[in-house]
Amino acid sequence: MDGDLSRYRVVVAPMLYMIRPGVAARLDAFVRAGGTLVTTYCTGMVDEHDRCHLGGFPGPLRATVGVWAEELDALYPSRSNRADAVPGNDLGLEGSYGIHTLCELVHAEDGAEVLAIYGEDFYAGRPVLTRHRVGAGRAYHVAARTEPRFLDDLYRGLAREAGLAHALEATLPEGVSAQLRTDGETDHVFVMNFAADAQALRLGPADGDLVDARDGSAVASPLALAPLEVRVLRRATRAGRAAPRH
Repeated sequence: MDGDLSRYRVVVAPMLYMIRPGVAARLDAFVRAGGTLVTTYCTGMVDEHDRCHLGGFPGPLRATVGVWAEELDALYPSRSNRADAVPGNDLGLEGSYGIHTLCELVHAEDGAEVLAIYGEDFYAGRPVLTRHRVGAGRAYHVAARTEPRFLDDLYRGLAREAGLAHALEATLPEGVSAQLRTDGETDHVFVMNFAADAQALRLGPADGDLVDARDGSAVASPLALAPLEVRVLRRATRAGRAAPRH
């Protein structure tokens, strides 16, 4: 909460239940300067002494996020709902996504856009995903606990909107992640297989200059990963690539 946010393009702060003095102001300044902030249900409920913020949830972030959270509702394990994407939204969300466990009842305020709504029960038509433009940036709020597919589509759209570079051009199978670190001259790509099965990554044309960081050998496609294996790859930083801001 006390770190420098200026080098980031996107900050995701899920369930930021406790907000200490000064944190909301720093997040607001981050958004106004052009950053993208993502908050969720259960945000801004208490201060550092566990006392409720007055003036409506999400507390001191209400004006930044552009929503008023009226109530947080818990579903029985046997119950569910769905999030319906608003047609034509520019994040690329399409169709319906499953919702379970927690549903926040929010009202869009101060011109916040609604990008997805609840599809069932008395929640129907209320916002599930909102976007509030503040200064040069945007604040998104996710009001329900959704299936992973919703989060995949949401963060894919946010990464595209924020201009985040992919560590690899390859499509990563489930259980595999690729993280990029650079010193401005050399990129190091950490490819990690968290799955108990072997995986193979079909690299794209832009990945053709990668070498293995251990022995300098060229990396061929498909890139084979044993169960739970980590591979560290290296390449020269491409012209015009800025240091990654996640």
